[in-house]
Amino acid sequence: MEATPLIRERERGTGRHVPIIALTAHAMKGDRERCLAAGMDDYLPKPLQPRELLEAIARLVGPGEAREAPVEPTFDREEALNRVGGDPEVLREIAELLIESLPGHLSGMRAAIARGDAPALGRAAHSLKGAVATFGARSAVDAAVRLETLAQENDLGGAEESFRALQDALTRLEAGLRAEISS
Repeated sequence: MEATPLIRERERGTGRHVPIIALTAHAMKGDRERCLAAGMDDYLPKPLQPRELLEAIARLVGPGEAREAPVEPTFDREEALNRVGGDPEVLREIAELLIESLPGHLSGMRAAIARGDAPALGRAAHSLKGAVATFGARSAVDAAVRLETLAQENDLGGAEESFRALQDALTRLEAGLRAEISS
């Protein structure tokens, strides 16, 4: 927040422009606006999603200069198998159970956000975090932790963005689990 105006001042009259993207672990209400007002070009809350970062960079420097991010595995099969005693059939069964439960988890969180009910959101995020952790699904766990933290801080200002990140992570996780079930 302090460096950006100084960088912008040095650029004045030079024709140069250094792209600046704010990355923050604590997405509070109004942070995006403050960052943009300070002269930053874009704003991304954590948990950082590689695709979102690449898209922001592409918007700022052009698509030809941004590189494709490596594909992040949706879950850690080895870790998941270890958690179920190495039994692939049990892994398939709990994957099916998680897939069946996802719509309920998401609708509960969506409703809690809409009501501004931080305790309910915290409970739902905590419950889902435990379920996806079984599969070593890092992106989904990180997104659930972010929502749980916002709820604990009773600040739902960044909850919508964090919820979208969670939905994206769960969509990828579900696709990976469906592939596991069918294999």
